Amino acid sequence: MDEILPKNGLFLNNATLIILLINGILALIINVLLAYLTFQKCTPKVNNYFNAGFISGNVVASAGYMCCSARRLFFTTGNNDATRLECIAESWNILPFMSGLFFSCLNLLLIAVERFYKVLRPYKCNYFNNKKKNKVSGVRAIQAHREAAVTKRIFVLAVFCFIVQALPLTVLLVIHKRSFIYFDRILRFLQNLNLFFTPIVFIFINPCYYQYLRQILLKYCNLCSCCDFIGI
Repeated sequence: MDEILPKNGLFLNNATLIILLINGILALIINVLLAYLTFQKCTPKVNNYFNAGFISGNVVASAGYMCCSARRLFFTTGNNDATRLECIAESWNILPFMSGLFFSCLNLLLIAVERFYKVLRPYKCNYFNNKKKNKVSGVRAIQAHREAAVTKRIFVLAVFCFIVQALPLTVLLVIHKRSFIYFDRILRFLQNLNLFFTPIVFIFINPCYYQYLRQILLKYCNLCSCCDFIGI
C-alpha cells in the first residue's frame, strides 16, 4: 500500500487557491498586453524574434499557472490525506509553468548573445580602430558603455531566471520523499515571484520601455548614482 502523507501541508484552502488563480489570470493578462505593446506600439522593433520567444514562454507559464490553480480549486478531492503518488502528481502538475519559464530564460540568453555580437562588438571594434587613428569618438564610447551595461543586465537576469528554474527541480530530485511539502511551498513562492518579475524583465530588455523608463528617471528623479549603477 502506498505511503500516506498529511494532506493539509500540501493542498491549500479555497481562499488561497482563489488568490493563486487570480494571480495566474493577472499574469496572463500582463503578458498578453506586453506582447501587444511590444509588437504594435514600440518602434523601432528590435529583437522581435527573441522577444516573441520570451513572450510566448511567459504566456505558456502564466496559462499553466492559471490552469494548475484552477485544477487545485475545482478538482481536489476532499480526503484528509494524500498518497505519495498524489503528492508527486500535484508537484509535477505545474510542469507547463516550469517549461514556459525555461523557454523564456533561454531566450533571455539568446538576446544577450545577439546584442553582444551585433551591437556591442561593432562598437568596441570601431572604438579601438578610431583610437589607433587618434580619432576617438566620445559619443560612440558612451554609447558602447551603455550597450555593454544593458547586455550585462540582460545576462544577469537570464542567469537569475535559470537559478530560479533549477532550484525546485533540484530539490525535487535530491530531497527526501517526505519533503514534497517543502517543494510545493518553494514552487508557489517562485510562481508569485514570476508574476511580478516578468514586467520588470520586459521593461529592461525592450528598448521601447527602457527609453520611457530612462526619460522618467531623468525628468522626475535625481538618481545619478542609481542611473550609473543600472547603466542609464
